Amino acid sequence: PDGEEKKFNLKHDSYVSVATSDKKGEAFFPAYSIFTQANFSIDKSKITKIVNKDFTLESEIYTVEPDFREFNLGYDLYIKLDKEINKEKFGLYQIANNGKIMKHFPGVYFNTTEKFFRARIKATGNFAILSDNSKPTLRIYRHKNNHVFKGSDFKIYLIANDSGTGIPDSQLQAKVDDKEAYLDLDPETGLREIFYPDSMREVGKHTITVTAKDRANNEADPLTFSYEVK
Repeated sequence: PDGEEKKFNLKHDSYVSVATSDKKGEAFFPAYSIFTQANFSIDKSKITKIVNKDFTLESEIYTVEPDFREFNLGYDLYIKLDKEINKEKFGLYQIANNGKIMKHFPGVYFNTTEKFFRARIKATGNFAILSDNSKPTLRIYRHKNNHVFKGSDFKIYLIANDSGTGIPDSQLQAKVDDKEAYLDLDPETGLREIFYPDSMREVGKHTITVTAKDRANNEADPLTFSYEVK
């Protein structure tokens, strides 16, 4: 009723742990995890499946509520599994209300004995453990194969996308005419400029080859891009 004082399970300087009825999902809020106060809960989500192909749901989807953005330290999310897992393929993801993958959390702690994932999170929402079998994709930005450049003043950009665990720099390799190429990432656009070796700008025909693997060891279809400088 109006006028009744609202009760919160978490205040700024206290801590609280909330868990699902099956104890497989848990959220631990340390002291100073939030700036104000709120009433938090974690339950099995109303979402029961994900829409991204090449991903498998390996746990229930759990929803942490309410929608709350004023986090200080954030909270520790635990999701427990009952099965043996391939840690390379499995990871913690945030899921949108329409079942689409929003975000992968890299570097998450996994306890091999008790089989739980733990991550420090600064958002509420829907979370689950998924296995990633999606291949990264590689393509050259804007130019079609056998493109002709008139003169040596040109730029070639690579687009390397992965919808799951992501591609570490060490697993993205490019060559120009079998010589190692250097890539420069523009964090704003996600484009990678291929800017070396210098011989890539010499008059004549050239071939760029690119290979990539994501952190789940899924391999991209190799890219071959041929072009000519006149």
